[in-house]
Amino acid sequence: DTTAAELGEASKRGAEIMRTELSAVGADLNVTGNILTLTMNNTGLTKVADFDKWDVIIQYHDGDAQYCVTWLPYSEGAPVDNTWAVQGISLDGSPEVYEPNILNPGETIEIQAQLDPPVGDDSVNMATISTQNGIPVSITFYGN
Repeated sequence: DTTAAELGEASKRGAEIMRTELSAVGADLNVTGNILTLTMNNTGLTKVADFDKWDVIIQYHDGDAQYCVTWLPYSEGAPVDNTWAVQGISLDGSPEVYEPNILNPGETIEIQAQLDPPVGDDSVNMATISTQNGIPVSITFYGN
């Protein structure tokens, strides 16, 4: 019975993973190079949440042209150095009202990451975000 129950759970997780998809919309860096705003759409068929279980990894070059790879933990509220937070979830440009703090299919999420050291000028960089069930999306962004 235990094995059958575990196989059922594994099948359920597999189906959820197959229905989950995020698409990159854009990445904006502030003028000082330390605040990165990432925008993604939920183009899948399942809702995603549990933001504290997401992985946000930023690969970038700082002002001294040093290569930095940083995993950022989730922050409730405004991000501080080397953390990230959800800035908002919207549907067709309007703030979400149905199931707040859950990214439903068709909705857009905006997250903000605070980086230290800041991103260097004229650099090509990448952010990779992975949901709680392991679905990744990558976004390229440029230093100012």
